[in-house]
Amino acid sequence: MKPGAYIFGLLLIVGFFYFSFNEFEVPRILLGDTKKTLAVIKSIDKRHAGKGVYYQVLKYEFEVNDSVYSGQSNSGILKTPKSIGDTLIIEFQISDPRENKVRGRKK
Repeated sequence: MKPGAYIFGLLLIVGFFYFSFNEFEVPRILLGDTKKTLAVIKSIDKRHAGKGVYYQVLKYEFEVNDSVYSGQSNSGILKTPKSIGDTLIIEFQISDPRENKVRGRKK
């Protein structure tokens, strides 16, 4: 087999794992300049993932230039449970803050 086929196969596998790790979302946050800010969790929905496993859907709000924006994110199945009022680190597009993503939790 030719080395090009191995490289293509390896890139395909790496790409699959990257997109599956990011919940199969296209990384739109990479388009344009971004900035980080803090957001506060306003509500939490508990969803059933099957076989007695649950995950949290976090709804949060943050402020940019005196405007309030909101977003939603899954907390993951095995990660630490979050509470209403917890602070998250958000990365958003400067040109459109509605395009945002949770980057971490402020401790």
